[in-house]
Amino acid sequence: MQVGQTTGPAWFPAIDAELCMSDMNCVQFCGRDVLAVDPETRKAAVRNPQNCVALCDACAQMCPQDAIRLPDKRRFQTSIARLRGNPESLPAS
Repeated sequence: MQVGQTTGPAWFPAIDAELCMSDMNCVQFCGRDVLAVDPETRKAAVRNPQNCVALCDACAQMCPQDAIRLPDKRRFQTSIARLRGNPESLPAS
């Protein structure tokens, strides 16, 4: 395993460039430097996915075009609980 490489579920956004209207509110909002402007398309793009805060979905919530997708929160929480070997911490249905 390389330094900085993680195992387990990943939490970071994916951006549908066709839906992105280039308002850059998401890029300006995220203080973790996860998103940036793609110089070729002039649309939002994921720059540093490893900086994304687990379970944060603020960028997706603020996107008027619904161009930002994140993993399903329940599945992510379930995966984390299983990795910890703590099934009683699984989220309630």
